[in-house]
Amino acid sequence: MKKRKLIGHLGVDSGVLWITDPAYLTEVDVDEDGNEDESRRLELNQQMKAQNFAICLDNFGGDGLFPVYATYETDGPLKGTLRQVIIDFHRA
Repeated sequence: MKKRKLIGHLGVDSGVLWITDPAYLTEVDVDEDGNEDESRRLELNQQMKAQNFAICLDNFGGDGLFPVYATYETDGPLKGTLRQVIIDFHRA
C-alpha cells in the first residue's frame, strides 16, 4: 500500500524546471554586473541533457507556484520509502 501526501510547493519564475542531482550542477561564468554567460549556460544545459544528468520540463504553462506530492510505501520492509513525486501543473 502507498500513501500520497503534499510535501510543498515549487515556485517557477523562468517557465522552465530542471530535475537533476545537485552534484552535476556547474557554476556559470558571470560578468562584473552579475549577469550569467547565456551561451555557456545553454551549452551546460545541453551537455546535462545529452548525458542523462537532467530532465528539462518546459511546456507546462509558464511561471507559477505548483503543489508537489510524494507517495511513500506504507507497509513491509520498504515502509517510508519514497516511491513517486508528482508536480501538479494543472491550473484551476
